[in-house]
Amino acid sequence: MIFTNSKKASSYSQKLASRASGKGFFARIFHKLTISKQYKDLNSIKSNRSPYYRPGLSKKSSFSKKNDNFKVFKPNNDHLIKDKVKNKIKLGSAKKFSFGYKNLNLVGRSTNIFDFRNIWKNLKFYVIKWGLLEYFNKILALLVIFSSFVGFAYISFFDRFFLVKSYAVSFEDKSYLNDKQVNSLIQNIRQSKTFGVLPSNSYWYINDYILTQQAKRFVPEIKSVDVVERNWPNKVSLKITTEPILITLGVVENTEKKYWRISQEGKVLTEDNLNLRENVVEVDRIISFDRSGMSLKDYPLEENTEQLNRFWFVAWLWGVFEELNISLSRTSLPSLLDTDVEIRTASGVRLLFDSTAMTSDNQLKRIKSVINTSIRNNSIEDKLETGQISYIDFRIPKRVFVCEVGKECADIN
Repeated sequence: MIFTNSKKASSYSQKLASRASGKGFFARIFHKLTISKQYKDLNSIKSNRSPYYRPGLSKKSSFSKKNDNFKVFKPNNDHLIKDKVKNKIKLGSAKKFSFGYKNLNLVGRSTNIFDFRNIWKNLKFYVIKWGLLEYFNKILALLVIFSSFVGFAYISFFDRFFLVKSYAVSFEDKSYLNDKQVNSLIQNIRQSKTFGVLPSNSYWYINDYILTQQAKRFVPEIKSVDVVERNWPNKVSLKITTEPILITLGVVENTEKKYWRISQEGKVLTEDNLNLRENVVEVDRIISFDRSGMSLKDYPLEENTEQLNRFWFVAWLWGVFEELNISLSRTSLPSLLDTDVEIRTASGVRLLFDSTAMTSDNQLKRIKSVINTSIRNNSIEDKLETGQISYIDFRIPKRVFVCEVGKECADIN
């Protein structure tokens, strides 16, 4: 139905409302429409509800998305804090400069450089809060470390102030070098360099291993050189240990007489040019070398076990006669090709032995039994002291031959 008159339309709506307020058909339809509309409004509220919504409140949350009563505050660029800071510092006409990677154009001429409080404030503001020297400090730290390393290396290894100038030398028990050998050794240590660059006698670099290796090249009989004490800035105390020699072998090489120091392993250590003459054993036969410049030093004597056994046999005999209080004057070997040993007592009696004839125990029993034997009511021990015996031959395994002075056997060499 269509209403053309507004008054009629308003009167019709009033009638419709009065009918809805009653209990008739129109009242039930109006009631259903009202409930449906409230349900839709409730769902709309739930979907737009703020996380800060509380059920006890009848009003919507002020933070609802559809609430246009509030605006987000956003200051203009003119109100930023950095502009307010600028206004507090008078820039004047100070020249801008950079330090590291931060610009220090905020520092003004009005700062009093002699005022410690202002200096500290500037340092605290620009350096601590801004991290002004962060990048610069990394480079500076690397430069300081590198320069310190180079400086320390130069002072330690190349500066002559720290080169050891004074050596106090001592020896281990039963070790010895004469003054000439010690001076030669120290001179060689001063002149030698490790890797051809580093001086071996630097206060910082000197050590037991390097000294021992260098000393062995100049004096082979040295076993070790130990740094006992360092005295700042260029003094050290050394202790030298030499290999105990077994014998000193005197030989005639071609036409030249030489004395070689032999180690306990049978190695020819060095020539005894200083007349030490410890435990001398003479070789009677001349040694001839085909090539010029050859000497006993070039011969691997330690590989000849037969000769090494004979050297030890000689040292054992010395101990036996020392125990028997028999003084000896000379020990000799006929050659380096056999196993015979000849020992001459202080009274001139020759004692002949073979290093391979028997064991040391059997040899010791034979020596003691012979010395305690008497010839015509005179003991052989007394005859040895007075020189009445020409020689005693212990080389025969099952007998000992004693030859007195003036007998026919005394003329046999």
